[in-house]
Amino acid sequence: MEGRDRDMTALLSTWHEVLAGHNRMIAVDGESGVGKSRLVKTFLHQATSETRSTVLRGRSYTLSPVRVFGLVIDLLRNAWRVGRAEDRHRFHRLPLQQLALVREMLPELGELGVLDSIGRMRQVDDRDELFAAVSAFLLSAAGPPIDGRPNPLILFVDDAQWADPASLEFFNYILQTEREAPLLLILTTRPEEVGPEQVNAVMALRKLPQTRTWTVKRVDKASIERMVGSLIEPADQDEVSNFLTSRSKGLPLVITETINYLCDFGHLKPGPDGRWQLETPLKQVARTVPLPVGELIERRMHKLPSSTRRLISHAALIGQ
Repeated sequence: MEGRDRDMTALLSTWHEVLAGHNRMIAVDGESGVGKSRLVKTFLHQATSETRSTVLRGRSYTLSPVRVFGLVIDLLRNAWRVGRAEDRHRFHRLPLQQLALVREMLPELGELGVLDSIGRMRQVDDRDELFAAVSAFLLSAAGPPIDGRPNPLILFVDDAQWADPASLEFFNYILQTEREAPLLLILTTRPEEVGPEQVNAVMALRKLPQTRTWTVKRVDKASIERMVGSLIEPADQDEVSNFLTSRSKGLPLVITETINYLCDFGHLKPGPDGRWQLETPLKQVARTVPLPVGELIERRMHKLPSSTRRLISHAALIGQ
């Protein structure tokens, strides 16, 4: 996480507000490949290692059909899977009416048994009633307080620019609902890709007093040089730093994939002190190293066995 000290400080500052008992949202903005997801995952690792809390994750996809409450359903399913099956007694504390409402989105709730006597719910016209039930279910995943302190709940949604509007409206509701367990909602977003269907709901979220916005920027040359210093033999550091700076323009994903490409194709080899050293001068290979990051990854994948490539393709489809 070289060059991300200010970003981490901003996220931790908002986290301290949550630990003080306040609901908060962080909109983490930035272009594709700038490192938003990695930054958030590093933050979550640090935050949850210091304070007991529950993290529920969701993600939107550009190629997937928009599902009404699709993100909410993913978070509900994530909450259902948190912990062991015997821990699900925590959901028994919720009113049956609320559990029945949630069951309409999460059929797995039928495993609880307590809903056997309740038939299918009528259509719910009062959205606040539905939102209250979903909020109670998600917050119950945080578990009971320990030593009198409630466990914070963290909802992390990646690529929220493609989120369904109904889920975004729910996030607006839960942020403004004061509960025993404080809530942190993290949305990573590419602002330039927010669609016309999402723009109103996104703007409404950003206008809330609970919202903090942070833009992740490209890394500077000094950060790249420090990164290279930890990976590359001293004699080759200037050459590799200049090559990466010129090729990546400070975009972390391009830096990472370029280094991986150079290693995969034998242009970087392990050195005697555990760092990498150049096997081939970069001037000789510059024309063979793809510039678009997508082509970099595709070239690396072609080195894999065909069976592995097929498995990756199937996994990518299942993931969406």
